[in-house]
Amino acid sequence: MVKSLFFIVIFIVLVGCAGQPVDTTLPPDWSASGKLSVRNAQQAQSARFRWQEWRGGSQIQYRVEVWGPLGQGRTVFAGTTDQLNVTRGERLIESGPALDIMLRHLGFQLPLAVLGGWLDGDPGPSAVVQTLDATGRVTQFDYADWQVGFSRYGPESEGKPRRIRAEQGEYSVTVALAREIDQGRE
Repeated sequence: MVKSLFFIVIFIVLVGCAGQPVDTTLPPDWSASGKLSVRNAQQAQSARFRWQEWRGGSQIQYRVEVWGPLGQGRTVFAGTTDQLNVTRGERLIESGPALDIMLRHLGFQLPLAVLGGWLDGDPGPSAVVQTLDATGRVTQFDYADWQVGFSRYGPESEGKPRRIRAEQGEYSVTVALAREIDQGRE
């Protein structure tokens, strides 16, 4: 599966900084779960995900678990944007620089440095805001070649979007957060 859903999914939910690994035996500092879909002119695929993030100073470590209907194809992506390990069950599928893996399997790059912020409702410092809602929250913005929309704000999400849609050319990525984003240890 050259352009497997699981290689696409990781780059939607994985962002981070380089650094030494942090202690992932502790509860995560931040986590989110939900559903995402990726579409292009030829296909549309969706999956569920659980994202866990550990922070240690400037270090960030991720563990993203992705699965299809009835738990099929459960795959784990762990590491940083510099080094990524992809496993299915106990089997290591691929390991290496995250951007190289993305280019090899997708043929394009997502803006890794800001994706985590998007899940948290932050368009990033270089975003060009296009639209705000009546309360002043961002609903549409451009970042690099991506057009991004935030929607489904609500009190249960502490003023953060529950749905994020990003489009570039023929690609469309939609993330729907299934529950509130958890803030772990302080």
